[in-house]
Amino acid sequence: MQPIKVLIADDQHLFAQSLRFVLQNDSNGRINVIGIAENGKEAVAQAQDLVPDVILMDIRMPVMDGVEATDIIRKQFPDIKILILTTFDDDELAVDALNHGATGYVLKEVDPQDLILSIEAVHKGAFYMSPSIGFKLLDLMHPDEDRSAKEKESLIFELLQAAPDLTRREAEIVCLTAKAQTNAQIADSLFIAEKTVKNHLVSIYDKLSVHNRLSLIKYVSSLRQRVYPYEG
Repeated sequence: MQPIKVLIADDQHLFAQSLRFVLQNDSNGRINVIGIAENGKEAVAQAQDLVPDVILMDIRMPVMDGVEATDIIRKQFPDIKILILTTFDDDELAVDALNHGATGYVLKEVDPQDLILSIEAVHKGAFYMSPSIGFKLLDLMHPDEDRSAKEKESLIFELLQAAPDLTRREAEIVCLTAKAQTNAQIADSLFIAEKTVKNHLVSIYDKLSVHNRLSLIKYVSSLRQRVYPYEG
């Protein structure tokens, strides 16, 4: 099986070089970074010259931003998959990029193995959205839809307020655990490895001073009464 050809488009040179190293060393030969572009214009040129399978595209870049570059590349090469590299304050631009043909997005703080899984997923034709800001994008794209998603976002916010040591990803895993999902189901829901879920749960138990899934569910149930006091 041929490795997935990846092009990185990011104006932060050190970040891009570090990302190249991580992808090529942690993927066990499944990914080959064939180039690095420092702006959207270079990304377009390298896409034409190298024809990668997947492009990791930064949003904010000089000369030409990631949204414009995505639009041009997808029109010329519809088979190239583009994953947007984004930060929390790039959410509106991420929506714009998705509307111009991006296959999904990842956060720059993503775990290396999760990033590798997301690259493999889009290469196979999947649409990938990083769960950490998926609900924000959902609200921007469909502001009157999916009340349950908004309620989940409220609960995540409350979790982060009640337990500041939790990371955003850990709060998402707490919510899914409270819905009685297994580690495998959580991994599938969040597009991460099952081992990553297990590692997060160890950290969650320690931070919330709980010892098992049942006590974690009780903790969330108590918290929900504060978020939605008139339910039931």
